[in-house]
Amino acid sequence: MRLLLLLALVLCLSIAGGCTRQEKEPPPKPDPSVTLRIVHGPELRSFLSSRRESFYLTEPKLIDGTKVKLDFVSELGSIAAELLARGEIKSEGWLAPSTSLVNFVNSSIKNLGAPQRECVPLFSTPLVVAVHPSTIETFHSSGQEFSWNELIQRELHFRGEEGAAAARVSFSHATPRLSTTGLSALIQIAYFSVPAEEKTVNVNWLNSEHTRTMLARHESLVSDYSVSESVLLNRVAQPEPLRVRFAVTTEQQLLLFNGSQTSPQTRLLALYPLEGSYWDDYQLCTSAADWVTPAHRAAMQLFVSFLQQQESQQAAAKLGYRPSVSDKVELPTENSGVRFSLPAKNLPPVSGEVVAELVKSWPDLRRPAALAIVLDTSGSMEGLPLDSAKHELRALVARMSRRDLKALVTFSSQPRIDSPFIDDPTKFIPLLDRANAVGGSALYDAVRNGVELITSSQLQSYRKTLLVITDGDDKNSQSSLTSLVDFLQDKFGRTDISLIVIGLAGEGRDYTDLKEVVRATNGVFRESTPSDLPRLFVELASSIQGLA
Repeated sequence: MRLLLLLALVLCLSIAGGCTRQEKEPPPKPDPSVTLRIVHGPELRSFLSSRRESFYLTEPKLIDGTKVKLDFVSELGSIAAELLARGEIKSEGWLAPSTSLVNFVNSSIKNLGAPQRECVPLFSTPLVVAVHPSTIETFHSSGQEFSWNELIQRELHFRGEEGAAAARVSFSHATPRLSTTGLSALIQIAYFSVPAEEKTVNVNWLNSEHTRTMLARHESLVSDYSVSESVLLNRVAQPEPLRVRFAVTTEQQLLLFNGSQTSPQTRLLALYPLEGSYWDDYQLCTSAADWVTPAHRAAMQLFVSFLQQQESQQAAAKLGYRPSVSDKVELPTENSGVRFSLPAKNLPPVSGEVVAELVKSWPDLRRPAALAIVLDTSGSMEGLPLDSAKHELRALVARMSRRDLKALVTFSSQPRIDSPFIDDPTKFIPLLDRANAVGGSALYDAVRNGVELITSSQLQSYRKTLLVITDGDDKNSQSSLTSLVDFLQDKFGRTDISLIVIGLAGEGRDYTDLKEVVRATNGVFRESTPSDLPRLFVELASSIQGLA
């Protein structure tokens, strides 16, 4: 009897369990979606982030109900172009900074690289010359226009008569590969270097003796190459009594810089060359790769249409770009320093072959560097601080070209010139390796020695950088801070020198005196821990060498 009851119970439970299983709802089906992976420059990171949020608010879907999602990949324009051409970035779209770079990708396809097609213009910005308003007379400007060729010819003639050490004018542009504007600036200068009757730059003219000579003459006036647009423009914003500095950059970067300035005295003015301005014409392109499906293309059309709407175009205008679609967008005018009715002449994009040739030739085109290193070897630098500094300096010197010169001044209780300017890194690095931490600190005297080295008349054809690495106070110098500042202002006024001071952070460190030195010379001060030096040297190395 008990057995029958037990069997009945098992049967009921089985039936109940079966009923329960039948009553459970099936798991929800996955929500269909298509994701667009879009490559863009870091200068567009905030713009695209805000646009993605607004785009999602519209609940974008394809005709069949498939949701559209966006995945952004940040990469500098010229590097992105190389990676896309080799197929090392797998993406459905590219917000390319210029037609010239699109041409480069499409003419350089290798391995799994794919052409960029169906490019839709979104916004643009012309190349300009950024100047401080107090120096405007130098440019003989009328209504923010001036002749680049006349300015350069006047300066070259003056240098021929007086010598390069008496230069009145110098300019800067960013490095061509590791910056937002560097490649565009190089293309702009290439246009200035070809014969005036040429309508565009081609490889034959670029490789001609005339153009190479003119490119070299232009680069001989460059005081420094930067990977940071802010450093580039900050130096222009600090006028000097004996020299006029200007920078080749984009109108958009100048607008951003002016918008960040709290003082009218540091805002810059955009001048537009009568010879014409090259443009960065941003456009969203679709990859022709085989992984791009019809759904991806339909999703791309939705996003392109969204970016062409007035709200998105206005967001681009707030960042300093000129809209390519909407004519109802308000452009910044108050204290902007630009004239949107200019330039009068637009220079067209160049071919992919020209881009490749300029990048290939850059190590030989750039003005070589003379780097004077002033290294603290006082007792407080013992251990990690000095070891880290020497490690990064070794790597920097090893990467420098044989065209570049380097010198070494170390200091403890007294300064010592360990190496005059030499080109061979294999001779320089052993001298650096011998540096040991011991004794006091004659920082001011060592900086003075470094400046005396780098202002030698034999270095007239070199870009000059004085790099100081220290952990702090001066204790043993014969020079006072006041006499050092006076000395530096005199020397820096007569010779174009870039000063970079790295203060190694530590407890009780006070860099008030060094910051005063940096302000007096329009230099750059960076505070860093030994562990952060590698990251800092990546930026500094590209700027000092002008290479990437």
